[in-house]
Amino acid sequence: MNDSIYLKYLKIKSTYGQCYYRGYNIKQILGSDLMPFLQQRSFNGIKLKSMNFIYNLYSHSRTIETFYNYEKNTSGIIISNQFPDREDYSDYLNILKPLLNFNKVIDYRLREIKKINVFNLNSIKNFFFTSFEVMVTKKGKVKEKLYLIAILSKIKNTIDHLELCNLNKVTSFIAFNSSAHCDVYLTEYFNKRNITTYSLQHGYYAKFKNEVKVDVLNYENISAKYFFAWDNYTKTLIREFNKDVKVIIAGNPRFSKVPVNFNLRFQKCLVLLPGISYHKSNLKLLEEISKLSESGIKISVKLHPSLERFEYFKLCEKYNFKMIKEGVLLNQLLKSNEVDFCITFNSSVYFESLYHGKICFRYASCETMIFSDQNDCFDDVNEIKTKIKILKNSDSNKLINELKKFISKKYTPILNYTLLNK
Repeated sequence: MNDSIYLKYLKIKSTYGQCYYRGYNIKQILGSDLMPFLQQRSFNGIKLKSMNFIYNLYSHSRTIETFYNYEKNTSGIIISNQFPDREDYSDYLNILKPLLNFNKVIDYRLREIKKINVFNLNSIKNFFFTSFEVMVTKKGKVKEKLYLIAILSKIKNTIDHLELCNLNKVTSFIAFNSSAHCDVYLTEYFNKRNITTYSLQHGYYAKFKNEVKVDVLNYENISAKYFFAWDNYTKTLIREFNKDVKVIIAGNPRFSKVPVNFNLRFQKCLVLLPGISYHKSNLKLLEEISKLSESGIKISVKLHPSLERFEYFKLCEKYNFKMIKEGVLLNQLLKSNEVDFCITFNSSVYFESLYHGKICFRYASCETMIFSDQNDCFDDVNEIKTKIKILKNSDSNKLINELKKFISKKYTPILNYTLLNK
């Protein structure tokens, strides 16, 4: 995403700074839907020149997510799981369970997608009044205004149905990520009712070199009252973008102690590929790493869940790599004897690898995240070989102590997951 898209996103959001619909902060909910729209030329396949353009926009506004399935037996402290199919996130919530003592996990797979009747008076009213508001009072290109009408009408229709839910027995709501998707709606539902809301950190929050990534939503669009941050760096980063949320430095519950030792054998390499937005860079990395096999190093590849497995399976066959089975947790791999060191880029698994005592090299050619000043970046396989040789010939005790010191700074075992009163 280039800077112009991000600036446009901020500009449109700012026009809704004090805009509320039935007590819901439109600015926060809009942020989650606005960024995907600005990054594509058409809107959910709806093209401006289509004969049915207006009807299709109205149809989009009537396709909403409902939350009625969560009313039954929902009380006390509840927590959401935006991506229940991801084993690593489910494992994360299991670790948090004794710290937060939540009563129920909201699984968004159970939500119902509802198509509002085309003649529904409330839906027609929302579309008509939103159209008037946007076309008359908002600046911008006609195309952007039309798409914005569909987004805002859908938001209002979703809020109307959410208001019919009875979740008043909930005492605290902990959003997996209150910056996006269904979590924004539920967070605003509870904010309106003065029920304390929290948001979790689910990955490493970083700045980016020479670009703005969609990940900025994670800290710019937080809608919860409190945010559980892993470290002071995250708190500082959030403060740059969002001064309203109260940030609690809670520590990373996955990493509660400094590793005892580091593996310096360098015989078995685990390549940890980041998500779909880095697909082309992943292909470039795999091609480069294939030259490492010539040194007798066994290479395994673990995919980010968003990647297409079949395509990467064929590549692993081509390069004689082992592809890790779907569902295998990273912490299980890193604790095993199947991994001596790791390779990655643009991913928080860099820190997770170090935490588990595995040296991790970062592919500098494709890295845009700003991680650390550790001397562990490479542009080609020859640089990896050189670094491995240097590490093998270095004072192992001194090296291990330096790495432990670096990790202890990054993951202080505070674990301050205390729910506060309103």
